[in-house]
Amino acid sequence: MQESIRILIVPALLEHDSLGIDIGRNMRRSLGSLKLNQSPSSPTTNTLEAELNNMYSHLVAHEIDQEVIVQIFKQLYYFICANALNNLLLRKDLSYWAKGMQIRFNLSHLEQWIRDKIPY
Repeated sequence: MQESIRILIVPALLEHDSLGIDIGRNMRRSLGSLKLNQSPSSPTTNTLEAELNNMYSHLVAHEIDQEVIVQIFKQLYYFICANALNNLLLRKDLSYWAKGMQIRFNLSHLEQWIRDKIPY
């Protein structure tokens, strides 16, 4: 379960530009050769949400108690946040204001998903 989520965390939360903010010519020049443009096949927040939906559907289909599902998703969100923070601290190309806004927007998608799915 964690491995299928782990490979989506960085591209979907940290690299995906769901706001469409262009960082500008000066920032690109200062970052030099860092790869900023994502490929068309890069996972998005929708890909991560689809994976979480898949996990949730499996848990519900197997009639897992709602309290256990809540605990599983609390642990998954802790795992997602810890991995995202570790990668964020290690990557210089993610430490500017516009990218922070993009990451916050991507995280708000996940927060809304959990509010809609699990009413606790």
